[in-house]
Amino acid sequence: GAMRERMHSVTNRTKDLLWIGETGWSYPMSSTLNMPMRNCTEFSSRPVYETYYKNFLSWDLQMGDVRGPDHIFYFTMRDSVNFGMEEHFGLIGQCGETKCKLQKASTTTSWINADNLMIGSRSGAGLVDSELVV
Repeated sequence: GAMRERMHSVTNRTKDLLWIGETGWSYPMSSTLNMPMRNCTEFSSRPVYETYYKNFLSWDLQMGDVRGPDHIFYFTMRDSVNFGMEEHFGLIGQCGETKCKLQKASTTTSWINADNLMIGSRSGAGLVDSELVV
């Protein structure tokens, strides 16, 4: 609600689109995390990362009585190094890897549908059995 109100105060319009450019969670812990949460190993654990991503995929962008965002992008497809600092927000560890961090350990291969990696949409995205094209 507050973001829509701020947008309205700047544009004086109520129908502008709200894009959330990046949202994500780090697993394992990124070297850029320099807050007290750094001392909580559970904060950057696989179960928390998996829960965050599943909730991202299942969010229908609704926010009760308030208009939610129109578009949201998950950050990011691969882990990265920025200015020498490791960040682990990616669904895949490094370039060249073919397994998602959330891939289940089993004889059946599970992949993330590449069409759903970059954006979450009202139509819903999810973990599916398909080939990841990188």
